[in-house]
Amino acid sequence: MKKAVSLFFVIFLLFAPVSAFASDMKTSAFFYDVSKESVREGERVEITVSYDGSSREGVAAFITEVEYDGSMLEYIKTENEGAVRNGHNRTETTTGKISSVFTSKKPKQSDLISGDAFRYVFAVKPDKQEGTTEISVKTSQIAGGDGEIIENDYSETIPVLILPPKAEDSLLYKLSAGNYKLDPAFSSDIFAYNMIVPYEVESLVFDTECADNAICRVNRKNLGAGGSDVDFVFTVTAEDNKTISKYTVTVHREEKAQIVREETSSRKSAATPSSSKASTKASSKTASNKAKTSSSPQNRNSANTKDITETPEALPNSEEEVISPTVIFHQGDYPAFMSGALIAFIFIAAGVLIAFLFTKAFRRKKKDDDNKD
Repeated sequence: MKKAVSLFFVIFLLFAPVSAFASDMKTSAFFYDVSKESVREGERVEITVSYDGSSREGVAAFITEVEYDGSMLEYIKTENEGAVRNGHNRTETTTGKISSVFTSKKPKQSDLISGDAFRYVFAVKPDKQEGTTEISVKTSQIAGGDGEIIENDYSETIPVLILPPKAEDSLLYKLSAGNYKLDPAFSSDIFAYNMIVPYEVESLVFDTECADNAICRVNRKNLGAGGSDVDFVFTVTAEDNKTISKYTVTVHREEKAQIVREETSSRKSAATPSSSKASTKASSKTASNKAKTSSSPQNRNSANTKDITETPEALPNSEEEVISPTVIFHQGDYPAFMSGALIAFIFIAAGVLIAFLFTKAFRRKKKDDDNKD
């Protein structure tokens, strides 16, 4: 007998704590979800109250209460979701508190179905510093179709982290391309630059650095042809996706050095023969003139006469002599107007001759006619 009693107490001690712990761990048929655990100024956060349909008796009525910090959050609206649309719903609000009531339309009947029941929408008020706020949600007076309470109240506190406003910083803090220099030197407050690169460079990759969570994009990578200019445009978008800055680097690619040298050498070689020919002609002409001048007096006189004929000059100790220009026609250079004049003269002479002969014949005939009479 004593052994049976001892065994009973052992079994009781083993299972009693487990039963008590299981009772404490029992969860409600209602549960809550938060859309975002961290939000910024102007962003929205939603708290959803849902029913999992695990109540055997069925739920005919319940109340949900939501409390929040009105200095941090602004209440927007309450949305009635699918789980409660078969019943009656009413929501009342005061500063910092919202109460929603669900009841079945027909007595002693459960119109609540599983799914989302109520959704509460809030927005972060402007000019709020970084910090944590709490939203308290409680579901109570959970009753069955006969009006009796079928489940204990269930509550939960949901923390929401409020982040500072998104940064408006859209500046560049570093802009470089290897050893090539920017003109002027880089500064975050200067938005236009120039750069010169050798002809051998066909593309450039710039090293940039901007504010945290900002995005920098560049419009190109390749350069243009030798001697051309291209613009590299860097667009920096701040974290707020609204503030934008643009930096422009105009890159000049030098011409090909080999082409320039070849053109220069060809120009020099083209100029050298002509100058030597000119100097040769000048020297030969000078020597010829000297030879003519140093000959006999007759040659000197003929030379002077030739000079005067070619280029009239003032004679010494006399008035300036004016030499009329002389037209000399060479063989094969007979002017066209002379041919025309000669042909015209022939036609006119022929016409006069014909007229003379006609007149003479007319007079002779007339004379013969008079003699007959």
